[in-house]
Amino acid sequence: MDFLYLPPMFENDNDALVPEIWAQESLMILEENMVVGNLVHRDFENKIAAYGDVVNTRKPNAFEASRKTDNEDVVVQDAISTNIPVPLNQHWYVSFTIKDGEESKSFQSLVAQYLRPQALAIAQAVDRVVSGRVAQFAMVNRFGSLAGGATDANVLGVRKILNNNKCPMQGRNLVLTSDSETDLLALDKYSDVDRSGSPEALRQAFLGQKRGFDIYMAQNMSSTLDDSDITTTTVSGAVIIGASTITVASGTGIIAGAFISVAGTPYRVTNVATAVLTVSPTVDKAIANGAAVKSYDADTVNQASTTTALGGDGTTAGYRSGWHKAIVLDVGVVLPEVGALVSFGTSGTSAIYSVVARSTATGSITLDRPVEVAIADGAACNRGPTGSLNFAFHRNACAMVTRPLVAPRSNLADSYVASYNGLGIRVVVTYEGRGQGHLVTADLLMGVATLDTEYGAVLLA
Repeated sequence: MDFLYLPPMFENDNDALVPEIWAQESLMILEENMVVGNLVHRDFENKIAAYGDVVNTRKPNAFEASRKTDNEDVVVQDAISTNIPVPLNQHWYVSFTIKDGEESKSFQSLVAQYLRPQALAIAQAVDRVVSGRVAQFAMVNRFGSLAGGATDANVLGVRKILNNNKCPMQGRNLVLTSDSETDLLALDKYSDVDRSGSPEALRQAFLGQKRGFDIYMAQNMSSTLDDSDITTTTVSGAVIIGASTITVASGTGIIAGAFISVAGTPYRVTNVATAVLTVSPTVDKAIANGAAVKSYDADTVNQASTTTALGGDGTTAGYRSGWHKAIVLDVGVVLPEVGALVSFGTSGTSAIYSVVARSTATGSITLDRPVEVAIADGAACNRGPTGSLNFAFHRNACAMVTRPLVAPRSNLADSYVASYNGLGIRVVVTYEGRGQGHLVTADLLMGVATLDTEYGAVLLA
């Protein structure tokens, strides 16, 4: 890599606390341990930013070719770009303290003991956030069945979707869950491939190039298993492609806003009228009479007090718009797993999030991005269907934007921002008199956005 790297010979006590060294090493570990984060469009500029700032990314609109004769003038077309705002609303960090007695250790010893786990935690968080973009495509472009496993036919299916959407042929990726990788590696055509690529995470995750995709496995891709606490029924009467309603044998236990799977295809319920379910999107695959229907029971949000202290509305219980921390649930049903899709309320068209962390101790979940619309106390937390969501996409389907944070005053701390290949990370070292040690914080400011839904598709398995 092109940024500065100091070899193991730099092992004196002073080097152990130089933020430049920590930042450069952290950046290398960060990039080497991301999969999805290395495959999407990345945007980094060395301009100081603050939490909440908005970076405007542009998507050029398509031109149209025209035909002319020698006697005709050309018709000039406007060069227009669609502006896509990306809020820098994700500040991820990990802090730890190196006690005075530990300063005598070499930098390389501290890398193994502190820095590598620190950078790995940030890499995992970033990769889960970027992987969570799959939620924005799961109800738009999808192929396969959540009950059927990953097959070569399904790979061809998502390829066809991208082909029909005029997605560029070069630069397509297919990122699989662990379960789906196992399915495909059982097939001869997927098991005998060269593993290559860079950086390290991509080399280890690369399955090869098949069907026009560079295929990878990422442990952070959405894969959920818990099928308990569900309502089951069957379809009553065949349903044609394009229908907006599905009649079921019994609508009892199914609520508006719920996720359902019908013969392995996920939908959202926007209205329930006895046994007639209005669904979104409209039916995109013919459904046979008697097909299995699973409705995933909703939990409820548990936030009776307000979040005024953290910028919330002092008169409203629940979580404010922009809330970025954990969301506590009543846990009357299954606590959503990491990777699960969730939505809130009963509209059936509200924002879909992906769970990037959960705590069974507190009954809480953390989402892939801050809350877009305030969530009331007692609102339904709708759990997405179980299975694997494998992401097929071109680099320009999504963007990850990072910017450096402002350095603290030099008389208060030492800091350094290392940047390379569309990534930037800051390391700040301060001395804590009470704890008798140096506090080391590595952090980055980032935002994610969907650039073009036509450039991504989900292989259901």
